[in-house]
Amino acid sequence: PDLNSYLAAGAIPLIVEYLAASPSRKVTRMIISTLRNLAVAEDHRVLNEMLTAGIMRIIDMFNAANAIKQLADPDVEADYRVLQDIVAKNFRELTSFERYTSEVESGALR
Repeated sequence: PDLNSYLAAGAIPLIVEYLAASPSRKVTRMIISTLRNLAVAEDHRVLNEMLTAGIMRIIDMFNAANAIKQLADPDVEADYRVLQDIVAKNFRELTSFERYTSEVESGALR
């Protein structure tokens, strides 16, 4: 699927939400890999979706808990670092209007 499919389906906020609540290491690995693959496109819409969904909070939480090291998987650690670097490079506080616009465009308006 292309990026537009993820955006139209509202999948990115769900994927980020699942990462925060992931009960299993395997699911965490899969989600990190998926988010990394989406982030490398460096499409502003995708990154806005991730930021609006709270990816920075989750990254901070993972860093504080040293969660990625505990997975003991070099591939996942590499994916996580790429994801973290791209998100950090593109991070900025979204205004309320930008957050609203992003949610309207993705169909995830709450």
